This record gives sequence, C-alpha cells and structure tokens, in this order.
Amino acid sequence: MTIKQALLPIVVIIGVVALLAYAILASGSNDKQTQSPQQTPHASLPPDVQFVSPLDGETVANPVTVRMAVGGVRFEAATPGVTARAGYGHLYLIIDRPAPAAGAKLSGGPPDIDLADASHVAMLPALAPGPHTLTVLFVDSADTFYDAALMQAISISVSG
Repeated sequence: MTIKQALLPIVVIIGVVALLAYAILASGSNDKQTQSPQQTPHASLPPDVQFVSPLDGETVANPVTVRMAVGGVRFEAATPGVTARAGYGHLYLIIDRPAPAAGAKLSGGPPDIDLADASHVAMLPALAPGPHTLTVLFVDSADTFYDAALMQAISISVSG
C-alpha cells in the first residue's frame, strides 16, 4: 500500500467531519441569513472622536504628529458638490482656538487643519514652546460642525 492510498481514507474522514461541522454551525444561524445587511444585528460603537497621540497633558517636541480616532459615524473624504449627510464626515483639527458652537461652518484656514481626505493623522505646523490646545471635531462634507458630542480638546506643551 502506498502513502497516497493510506492517506486517502483519512482525508475523506476529515472532509466529512468538516462538512458536518459547517452544517451544524450554519443551521444555528439561519435566522440571521434571512435578514438584510442593514438589519443584521452587530455591535456598534457610540459616536466618538478622540486623540490617540499626543494625549492630554503630554510634553512634545516639534514636529508634532497628531493621531486621532473616530467611531460610530461614517468616516469618509469630503466630495465637492455632494450634499452633506448627517452621520457622514471627516476630522477637523483646531489649534489654539476654542471649539465652535454646534452648527458652525468652519473655514479651513490656517492654523486649522481640515482632514477632508479622511485621514486621521496630521503633522502640525511648528508650534512655539509652551502650552497649546488641540481640538478635534467631526464635521460633515461642508465642514459644518453639527454635534458637540463629536469633539475632544486636549492641552499639550511643546518643549523649547
């Protein structure tokens, strides 16, 4: 008997066991398979934006790279001419200014950084030594800040 002939029954048995396991697992989830993707239950994140680095109170040196995270909303690049939709947008970074009121349209001018390309990392312009405030906002495609819950402000210090 060759090795191929000896292994064939083992391979067949493994295949049958795998098919049975798949059938058992699939039969337990038939109710989920009949739902549309929009109705399929899943864990979702609450709407949130936050700084990943630097963190509040950190001392940093120029050049400062800021990393941010967003969850619970649809994160997408701004597309000119597309009507802004609630729950869709991108990040906007404010440097050394107070956060705007909800409903405010932002200008995108320096020193602010409009991350309209849907990135979540930004290199800041050189900051003077000392304390600074950074505020990240989630804005719609028209750069309108519509939800005060989608904002975080931190204080950092730049070393001399």
